[in-house]
Amino acid sequence: KNVTTMLSIANFGIGNELAELLAASLATLPLLEGLSVADNNLTDVGLVPIVKALTKCTRLNSLDVSRNKVDVETAKALLLYISSPGCSLTHLFMANANVDDKEAAEFVRIIATRRNFKELDLSENQLGSHEYGLKYCDTAGVALGHLLSDSRCSLETLKLSWNMIRYKSAIELVRSLAVNESLTYLDLGYNRLGAEGGDALGDALHSNRTLKVLKLAHNNITSRPCCTILSGVVSCESLVEVDLSHNPIGGFGARLLLSIDLKYGDRVKVDIRNCTLRTSDYSCWFDPVKPKKEYTLNLKEPYARCVCIELLRLVTAPNDEHTIEEFQYCGPDDTAMRDINLELYSLAKIRQAELQGTDGPVSPREAENKFEEARNMYKETAGRIFRQYDLDNSGGLDRNELAVVLNQIGMEGSTAMVDQLMSIYDTDGSGLVEEEEFIAFLLDVKANNNTIEVEKPGDRFLYDKDANSNIQGRPVPYFPPNVGTVHIKLNVDKTKELVPQSVSQHSIEGMFDATQSSEDRIAIFDYALSVMKLQFIDAHSFYRVMLNEIGSSLHVLARLLPCMATPNDARMLITYATGNDFEQMHLLRGIMGAVYFVYIGLPNGFYRLNLSEPADQACLKHLRDLSITSMHHRKKLNLGDTSQDGNWMGFRNCVYDGKHIVLSEEWLEDFPTKGKLDFDFVHINTITVMDTEISHFRLFRLMHGLGMATDEKRRRIFEKLAADKEEGRAVSKGTGFRHTEIRASVMEQASNHLYKLYTTNHTNRMERVEMPISDAEKLYLRPAQQQAQQQQQPQQSTKAPVVLAKPNADTEKEMKTKHHDVLGNDTSHGGFVKEMLESGTVEPAIICERMLETLKFSLAARFITSVQLALLVHLFPDGFMPCGDFSTYRVELIVSLYTRVVDVINMDFVLKELESTEYAMLLFRLGWLNIWNPIKAEGRVCLDLSRREERQLARIMLVLNFAEPGNSWQEPTFRPTRTSPLEDKWSLPVAWYCEPTFPSQGILSLQYFSGRGCNVEDCAPNAACRHTLMALVLAKSYSADVWSGSKSNMDTIELMVQKMGCSLSFLTANHHAPAAGKPH
Repeated sequence: KNVTTMLSIANFGIGNELAELLAASLATLPLLEGLSVADNNLTDVGLVPIVKALTKCTRLNSLDVSRNKVDVETAKALLLYISSPGCSLTHLFMANANVDDKEAAEFVRIIATRRNFKELDLSENQLGSHEYGLKYCDTAGVALGHLLSDSRCSLETLKLSWNMIRYKSAIELVRSLAVNESLTYLDLGYNRLGAEGGDALGDALHSNRTLKVLKLAHNNITSRPCCTILSGVVSCESLVEVDLSHNPIGGFGARLLLSIDLKYGDRVKVDIRNCTLRTSDYSCWFDPVKPKKEYTLNLKEPYARCVCIELLRLVTAPNDEHTIEEFQYCGPDDTAMRDINLELYSLAKIRQAELQGTDGPVSPREAENKFEEARNMYKETAGRIFRQYDLDNSGGLDRNELAVVLNQIGMEGSTAMVDQLMSIYDTDGSGLVEEEEFIAFLLDVKANNNTIEVEKPGDRFLYDKDANSNIQGRPVPYFPPNVGTVHIKLNVDKTKELVPQSVSQHSIEGMFDATQSSEDRIAIFDYALSVMKLQFIDAHSFYRVMLNEIGSSLHVLARLLPCMATPNDARMLITYATGNDFEQMHLLRGIMGAVYFVYIGLPNGFYRLNLSEPADQACLKHLRDLSITSMHHRKKLNLGDTSQDGNWMGFRNCVYDGKHIVLSEEWLEDFPTKGKLDFDFVHINTITVMDTEISHFRLFRLMHGLGMATDEKRRRIFEKLAADKEEGRAVSKGTGFRHTEIRASVMEQASNHLYKLYTTNHTNRMERVEMPISDAEKLYLRPAQQQAQQQQQPQQSTKAPVVLAKPNADTEKEMKTKHHDVLGNDTSHGGFVKEMLESGTVEPAIICERMLETLKFSLAARFITSVQLALLVHLFPDGFMPCGDFSTYRVELIVSLYTRVVDVINMDFVLKELESTEYAMLLFRLGWLNIWNPIKAEGRVCLDLSRREERQLARIMLVLNFAEPGNSWQEPTFRPTRTSPLEDKWSLPVAWYCEPTFPSQGILSLQYFSGRGCNVEDCAPNAACRHTLMALVLAKSYSADVWSGSKSNMDTIELMVQKMGCSLSFLTANHHAPAAGKPH
């Protein structure tokens, strides 16, 4: 039972004399299958007898003569043995055996005659040393290339490390991989492939389907060949391991490598340890992060073909907005370019279409009804789950209860998941998640699981539509040939639905492991982050590793926040890293500058940017992308343009180097990198509510913790919120009835102040000054934070809920008392503000500043209603104080939180809380069309027809006056200029209903009246007309108020106006932006 067929006397140093004795005994070992005499200090004297004796060992399949001196005589003996009929050798190991090019070439030619050879090891020899000393055909590289190119080749493992394979020999060798179908392991480490060899290797990998392991360490592979090789690695789906360590791959190489590693990290591991990144390779000109619009590429050149392949991959990526506008090919036999009609094949979309059935297209209304029906059914189930695990019947789940319930329903109830829930919903620091919030979380998880299907790379590709016209089923992917010329023109499609790239934890951990010993590890991480969008769980891993490298948590956050997938993810990372420490978050804001609130989801505000600063450039790019995305979203839905200048952009009141300017899409795409730029930004987008607004109870706790509300006012606040919400819902149906209207005097004063704001020289506009934390604040800040941290510790509640007097039915649910409801205690979100407010020793401006910061961060991840925002404005202490030009703290709060308001249609509740000057400031910064809506047209308006958005609003008023019965325009006045005297008994000219004679100058003032909901003075609203006109403004009607089949878009508005007999047009060319550089 101890019989072995392997004889190994390696590393014994037996010498030639004993080797001769060994040779004499080999004939007595007929069952011998493997022999190793490696590292025995042998020369021809000892090796030749051994090799000659092997002819008697007919079952021998493995021979190792490594680390011995193989000279001419041994080489001849080996050649004779291998070529003999009785030789059954399949594995030959000759590492570090003094084998040169000529000897190796002879071995390879003999091996080529055998059809069962599996493994050849020629590492640590002199292959390539005679590249120019021998004829081209005599080099080992060429001979190996011929061997691998032979269709009958059976070689599976080839080890050639630590040689000097280079130049033409290297090219010939690696090119053979394109046709080889047997090799699975290739070690070319520590050779000299260089740029040409690397390019040839990458080009060959596109056609290889068998190679599994490729080792290329220390081959002087720079950025260009690295990109070519990595492109081939993606195509070669059999590869599982690639070693590119110790190569000067540079920045471009690292960026593409990390992009591939993150996309395909579960399939192939790429080793980049000790690669040099801080080198430049000017021959590597393609940047996949910033592709050009047009390319002409010679496919015969490996790098050019690589660029073509990567461009095709780029447009098929679900998280990229580029598309192919034109793709032309000219082959070697073609006389001119011909178009190739490339179409995208997506298995996920095909499956989605199959699930929709064959009943024809579903209307948006029907789709919404089906979605709501399924959502409500799942909501009931989620509610039952919540109540089942709310063991103490408190109306909220604490951390421990959350962990249990998440595990029970099949989700990971880890600390990170619980932290994620708490970070989103626990805005008041109570340590609880309410029932409605928990249900909303589960609904979003379910929606994401239903809508996002992760496609394998092979299930999403481009194909030639004409070439696949007769093919049934799955088409054949298009792949560029290695000859001919292509011309590619790209287009950026902002309407393309992007699916965030999912990154597996395995890929991230693999990157951390691969870069562990790299001197440029942080640079590698920066390159990786440039091609990633991180969710919180992934960013959490990066944060821990980068913190060890950098040391400063705030500087790590500054690197990670630009790469977060969503503002919620950014906010969770900040909460995790700072523990809601106000001082830390304040310092982080100082490090990041203006872009901080953009990343956490509050982009609205005033910006003063120095375009020579990289941080400010990044801020402008981010705002530009938000604005362009919103523009295409509204265009896709055929909604109107609510911008200031008629260019769909969210930039208002722009001043560049002291001159008024219009920031067009073209200007923003290629903005200058110097100069000062001031502007207001408003995110012009229609909010689709996929989450519930913050509960009144949660909002009250937050306000109480800030000192904005007391427990005695709790019932009154809840009742007012409920009543205002009910009123807003009733009025938003378009009935024409309004409980209260903004006073006419306020509107007149606001109009005059708005005129002053526009005519004031705001080229030197004062911005809100960021106040550093004072010593007086720190007296209140640190004790409050220590108490908040104690409250945030996981704990089981043994405290019975406090019993209140039973409220009325409408507010009972909102006022339900939760455990931990100790309203007098500070919360983790700014309890020190309350202490400063009550002390009376801190300046009111500082208190306003800290309260504004706390509210913005606390509510950045939550939706709020207009009545809730109105309550915040009403109770904001000293909020009327100015903070810079064109703003008070209350106005700043409204502008900042405007993107979180779910019912802009009820914005009038907020406006009623403002003074006339604040109303004017809000109109100046947000714009009429983003605040006002035709559903609630009643009330006084004062419009300057020289401004585009106010002229658009006047057209809406004209259409309503025409469509609704009675005298809707009451007490109208018109002055050609603001200083012109009022005309007695002015009446609306009929000529105004024609676009050519509609005035573009003048001051129009009127009181719009629609009968107060009961046909007073024979006036009545036309609800259908009003809902149709909603497409012109930012606000959105409730879907339940719009009957089935009706549409609110620009086409229906134009058609409606034409049927009325008016020649007004909301799309006419003179509505668009003035020339750049002109004042508004």
